[in-house]
Amino acid sequence: MPALVIRDRNYQLDIVHQRSSTYIKMQMKSPLLTTSKLPHTHAVLSLQLPNIHSSRCFNIAHLPFSEEVRNTEIGHLFEHILLEYIHQLKVLSQQKSTLISGETSWNWHKDPPGVFHITLSVGAAETNLFLTALTKSRKLLNQIIN
Repeated sequence: MPALVIRDRNYQLDIVHQRSSTYIKMQMKSPLLTTSKLPHTHAVLSLQLPNIHSSRCFNIAHLPFSEEVRNTEIGHLFEHILLEYIHQLKVLSQQKSTLISGETSWNWHKDPPGVFHITLSVGAAETNLFLTALTKSRKLLNQIIN
């Protein structure tokens, strides 16, 4: 399946759906790389997507996402927003398995600062669900960034 490229004023997303996973390369277009510069992030999420605060998060400091979100990388925030919307859509469509996972990585010695690599356990068969969640996720992320 060919890659989907989404250009936004804040970032670019290069998305590739594979059989059992989806890969996203996110390139920030500004020097804004973490939520530490966006102190309203927690409050916006509490209003717009409150269940995100109870999502599982594996990070070096072993913080729950409700704390991690106050100082995390924008790509990691986007991963969690996307996963939460996908989960909600799976529940609404009464899918048997609503478990999904994701991982965000970056290496700013290899890539320019602001490049994030996000992998989700959402495959090509769930493309329509993914695209709906992607639209919602971009809207919320842009609300937080702007």
